[in-house]
Amino acid sequence: MKKWLIALGIFISAAAHAQFGFYGQAGGNYSHLGIKGAGDIDSKGGFGGQIGGGVEYYTHFNYFLYLGANVTYQNFTLDSSATGFSSVTTTADYKPLFVSIPFGAAYQFDFSKNLGLKLYGGMDVQFGIGGKIDKHSTYYVQDSVTGEPVKVRESSDSHSITYGRTSNKDATFDLANANMGFDIGAGLNFSKSIELYATYRFGLKNILPGGESASEQSWLSLLQLNLKIYIPQHYYHTAKEKPYAHGSYF
Repeated sequence: MKKWLIALGIFISAAAHAQFGFYGQAGGNYSHLGIKGAGDIDSKGGFGGQIGGGVEYYTHFNYFLYLGANVTYQNFTLDSSATGFSSVTTTADYKPLFVSIPFGAAYQFDFSKNLGLKLYGGMDVQFGIGGKIDKHSTYYVQDSVTGEPVKVRESSDSHSITYGRTSNKDATFDLANANMGFDIGAGLNFSKSIELYATYRFGLKNILPGGESASEQSWLSLLQLNLKIYIPQHYYHTAKEKPYAHGSYF
């Protein structure tokens, strides 16, 4: 019983000393669509950006819980050009816009009063809200003598991205409406006010329509570099400082 009371006391003390801080952030990203089992379809990455903010919960043991919300612009390309003859080849440039909800935990190693290394681990959920696709198709016939492809015509199309899960005769979707992934990252915190950090996100669910029943597997990965500004500044004490030295805390 005594051990349980001690554990409860430690928990209540940690909760009482916990501190909340808010932040705003912005940065750039590089997207890559991994795809498997889709024949001759190839993918290429592209650059984008994000802006947003969030809240951190600090428990005075250098551990953090975080929850954020970002608007993320991404960019990647699908190319159906194949080796050998193909009657139609299509290049599609995807420029999706997502609302991204990252959440997880972090731990900070304090090198000094004004410099720390923070490690992140968590998850990220994305919801499609906009963007567009630019498609360019080239049509060929095969020369009956040489066997070489002969270009017949070209066509181009640009339209807004439609989000859903499974396309059918009544509705055709370009990308899945929700996308989930794991996040890992690291950042340098300066003066507990500004942080420069990078995260890598590995997508878990099929981003192309069809869900788990699709013949191909596709996952959208993302490398981000962000500059984070805390509001207010100095909202927490590091382990090397004497916390709550003001007021009634010693």
